[in-house]
Amino acid sequence: MPSKINEAIPIQSFEVVRQQIGSILAVELESQATLQNDNRLGAKVFDERFAKIDRSEGPVVNVTFVSSVLEHADPTGTRYLCTYHIDCYESSRSTQTKRGDTRSLVRLQKLMGVCRGILQHSKYIRLDLNPPLVLSRNVTGMQIAQPEEFQDALAMTMGRLTLNVQVSQNEGTSEPIELTSWISQVKLEETDKGYIFTQSST
Repeated sequence: MPSKINEAIPIQSFEVVRQQIGSILAVELESQATLQNDNRLGAKVFDERFAKIDRSEGPVVNVTFVSSVLEHADPTGTRYLCTYHIDCYESSRSTQTKRGDTRSLVRLQKLMGVCRGILQHSKYIRLDLNPPLVLSRNVTGMQIAQPEEFQDALAMTMGRLTLNVQVSQNEGTSEPIELTSWISQVKLEETDKGYIFTQSST
């Protein structure tokens, strides 16, 4: 039986959105680090990192795709509610006056709050993607995991933001998805720990 599809299946909406989330966070966290004079906000942002986060790495953000649920379908297109996790990691050493886990939790909550504020900002209602690709986006939850046991007086904490994004996907066409300037300003580079978003020099 010969193939009936004569064109390459284009990149899917849920993939574009995942990369766009990481691109936005990489750019805006770096900006917030400068605006707030807090280098801890300039976290490394990874895309679908599987390698374990080491407590010595400093602040880290990892963006992962979790699931999509079909909401509507017709012969030309579909609409899905996609769920993404934005996992944030922070660490801190104990001082004479404050425990490392307490300091790390405070840092973690600030990082999570800034990530939430970025993704919920009015300028990112459609995640800076051309309509109708993204129809809505909302941070629907924030949870903090039980802190790990101390090692060498360095405590690490982890928290998770859950982001739901309603996306549309054209079916049976080869029309490319138009991207705006964000992805062209950020590069996705491969490292020994996974793909990391870095600012482009161009």
